[in-house]
Amino acid sequence: MRLENLICRELKRYGQKVKILKEGEEIETFAIVTPLRYKNKMYLEGTYTSLGYVDQSHYLYIGPAQYDFEDMGKDIVVSCGQGRCVVKKCEKVFFKGRPLYIWAVLQSSGEEG
Repeated sequence: MRLENLICRELKRYGQKVKILKEGEEIETFAIVTPLRYKNKMYLEGTYTSLGYVDQSHYLYIGPAQYDFEDMGKDIVVSCGQGRCVVKKCEKVFFKGRPLYIWAVLQSSGEEG
């Protein structure tokens, strides 16, 4: 089994269903979306939980390489359980010259998913 297929299978198993919205086009896939946690103590806003500080407005996205946000252009929205989020930064992760997955920083747009 190719490593890319294995990653997609695990994203489907452990991730959540997300919709990638770009200029009227809607793509459904599976990704891991989790709050982005900061290690330093210089917080401007957020809340403390039993697990530590959570900044509710930024999320880490890990999704399949076939949906590369850089190739899609600007104004990409990811709709998921956390609501609608805009892509602030993204990069491909490679193994032996082949893209395995995409990671991105998402910021909440304040709209419901």
